[in-house]
Order: sequence, then C-alpha cells, then structure tokens
Amino acid sequence: MKNKLPKVFANNITKKIENNEKIYTSINKQKEIKQTTHILKEKSEKQEEKEKTKKNKQNNQQETITQKINKIMNTKEYIYKIPVKITTKSKEISTKIIGKNKKNLITINNELIKIEDIIRIEINKDEQ
Repeated sequence: MKNKLPKVFANNITKKIENNEKIYTSINKQKEIKQTTHILKEKSEKQEEKEKTKKNKQNNQQETITQKINKIMNTKEYIYKIPVKITTKSKEISTKIIGKNKKNLITINNELIKIEDIIRIEINKDEQ
C-alpha cells in the first residue's frame, strides 16, 4: 500500500523576515507622558469650568425670562391679550400676547417672538 499523497503547495519566501526584531520600549517615556497628560487634564478642566460658568449665566438669565413670562401668563388681571413691552436682542416691541409654546411667544398680530431672544419683558400698564 504505497499510495502517493498529493503534494502540498508551499510558497517560497524570498524576503528577509524582520517582524520580531523591532521592539519599542517606553519605560523612560512614561514619566513624560504622565506629566503631559496631567497638564492637559488641568487645561481641559479649566476650560470646562469656564464653559460651565458661561452656560450657567445664560441659563439663569433664560430661566428668569421664562419665569417672568409664566408669571405674566398666570396673572389674574389678564386672561387674554396681555399688553407687554418686550426687549429682544434686535428691537423693542410693544404688543399683546395671546399665547406661548415651548420656544415662542404668540402675539395678537400672529407674530412669533423667540423666547431665547428676549432680554426683558414686562407688563405694559399704559395699554390697558
């Protein structure tokens, strides 16, 4: 029983194999890396604190505007057509408010005023 087995293909390797020879050590550089990461973390923490304080100021101002709007909308003096004086980033408006949604105030002239653009709002007692 001398059956010949088929030959297995084996590709000839002609180039020099160097994948084991290149070794990278970072024992000495680990101290430098720790120092730079520590400095970067401090810088990013300072930037985050600045951004948080800026956002808090904007949110506090926005909350007070929304609180004022809610207070005006819940007054017992006016049920509908509340006369207000609104100061926005670009202009000053004297109008009557008939409603609001999450982002806008709706005026009697069917105009939408963005709540985020409002700087100041107060009841206009001259237009009663």
